[in-house]
Amino acid sequence: MSSVGHGPSLGCYLGVANAVLCGIGIALGIAQHNDSHLAAQELTGILGFSLFLVVPGALFGLALGFVAERLAAAPIWARRGVLAVPAFVIVAMLGAATGLDAFVVVSCIPTLAGVLILERRTRAVSPVPEALAR
Repeated sequence: MSSVGHGPSLGCYLGVANAVLCGIGIALGIAQHNDSHLAAQELTGILGFSLFLVVPGALFGLALGFVAERLAAAPIWARRGVLAVPAFVIVAMLGAATGLDAFVVVSCIPTLAGVLILERRTRAVSPVPEALAR
């Protein structure tokens, strides 16, 4: 099943989901590192950090969805590279900007999953050849 024509919206959805997932993971990681129980302060941190990440996640996901849609006929390996490298760079830049460099590698895992979903769902589908009657 292909979502050709819906690349930007799919990219935006995946970017938001990735941002929320990474925000929750980072906030839980910080709470675990501080040996504290999950309290109101951590829940507020999860919400705030997730909301901070949603805007760049949505905008960058939108841009990647647009790129994925335009490269629908390109080879799979090229599409994956073109989509994954900028996604990893933005994760690293956000990690460096927020001082959370320790979470960059872990945050690249859901980012890679989102990139692979976007690549697969926007891939051009070759038509089924007609059967030759004998």
